[in-house]
Amino acid sequence: MKNNKGQVLTAFIIVIPIIFMLMAVIFDIGLLYIEKRKIDNQLKDTIYYAFNNNKNDNEIENNIIKIVKENYDYDKLIVDKNDNNIKIELKKTYKSLFSLMFKKANYEIITKYRALKVNDEIVIRKGN
Repeated sequence: MKNNKGQVLTAFIIVIPIIFMLMAVIFDIGLLYIEKRKIDNQLKDTIYYAFNNNKNDNEIENNIIKIVKENYDYDKLIVDKNDNNIKIELKKTYKSLFSLMFKKANYEIITKYRALKVNDEIVIRKGN
């Protein structure tokens, strides 16, 4: 009979760091997804508020810019108004768990929406 003591311990020592790294990646991606959804929801709420509380179309663009600047943490905001169509792009750098641990590049979250008012109904579309 062979002496098999220590084989399980060796396998355990090799597998445990891999399991922890996979758990950390899943956790990191989950936090990134939550942050992206939070930014999307805040921006949509801002668009609805700006359209509902301004009668003048020129004030809508300025009100969106004002609300975002006062309330949100972001790196870049682009608001472009064409006729009755408003395009909004918001960029934010997100420091993830791995970027803090390993000093790697951060994630960049980019959110784009297009909004317009048709027959007193606000239409918001994601993307360009």
